Amino acid sequence: MKHLSTQEILNIYDGIRLQKPSKFSRYGCLKITERLLFYFIILFVAIFTISGIVGLFKGRGFFSFLFSYMPVIYMVVIWFIFKWQLKTRKEAAGNYSDDEQNLILYFEPEIKQIQAQVEMQRVQRRNTSNAQISKGFGTAGKMIGGLAGGTIGAVGGIASTGLSGLNTGATQLMNYISLKKAKRAITDEQYDSIVNTLVTNDLMLKERGLEGLNIDEESLSELPPICVKNYWINEREDYPLCAIGQDGIYRTSTHQITWLFFTSKQIGVFDHYTELFNRGMVEDMKEFYWKDVVSITTKIETSKVGIEQKTLLIKDASGDSFSCSYNNDLEIERAIKGLKSYFRDVKERNS
Repeated sequence: MKHLSTQEILNIYDGIRLQKPSKFSRYGCLKITERLLFYFIILFVAIFTISGIVGLFKGRGFFSFLFSYMPVIYMVVIWFIFKWQLKTRKEAAGNYSDDEQNLILYFEPEIKQIQAQVEMQRVQRRNTSNAQISKGFGTAGKMIGGLAGGTIGAVGGIASTGLSGLNTGATQLMNYISLKKAKRAITDEQYDSIVNTLVTNDLMLKERGLEGLNIDEESLSELPPICVKNYWINEREDYPLCAIGQDGIYRTSTHQITWLFFTSKQIGVFDHYTELFNRGMVEDMKEFYWKDVVSITTKIETSKVGIEQKTLLIKDASGDSFSCSYNNDLEIERAIKGLKSYFRDVKERNS
């Protein structure tokens, strides 16, 4: 399953906000800028055309007339690029229903923070590049003994140091917890409700898991199956999209449903992931034989975004393992406690 990158999500968010921008928002300003640029082009075309025609009558050459249009050509190129970027973002957002757009807007506080950090990183990279150029000027200035080159290098170095200091705090890991009480487009309950309409029914997934693992439901006599539903954090992203709701539960753009099946000989694991923003899904299956399992443990892990998650971990003698995180749920806690107790009994019988 292809997960949307941070930049793809930012582009979609831009497109949603560009569809109905408020007048003084960033997106309203972008539309106004594009419109003003278009009017300036028309104005300059009129001015240079009149000026060129007057020049032709006064004996100026035709090439001089064409050359006077160079500023207009530059403005047209800039306008087309600007227009194309706005259109691309609108089209990206246009592929999403109102419910799906609301899911994205739920993460608006986090997206705005990501935008700021991405921009600061871009400034820092540009500043580093400028500092290297300035250093080259400084070296060249020293080589030729000129004062100008050394001065440019020194100024560039001072600017680099100052901007780097400003950027240090901005490029740190996002403080997701501080956004817990941020105002969101929809409530936590509305987000979960929309997600439930998009993900596959867990009972249907149970049947699919039993079929994929080739397990007969009548053989599930040892322990009742366990179903764990949670949101999955994409740790591979520089800025995983994650929000902590008013209820203290974290939510992401990927929903995970895990079924664990238990027979007298094995543990069957069926994982189903749904990428909510691009409608992608992937399924994964694993089998562990009781005789090979060396540990079934639970622990609290801290994710990349600084959120503590309860995690169930199963390991076998070959080094293969399975893990899934879960929220505070008495039913899940009770089921996992029963699983660990049953595993201890299995080990005692086989020892």
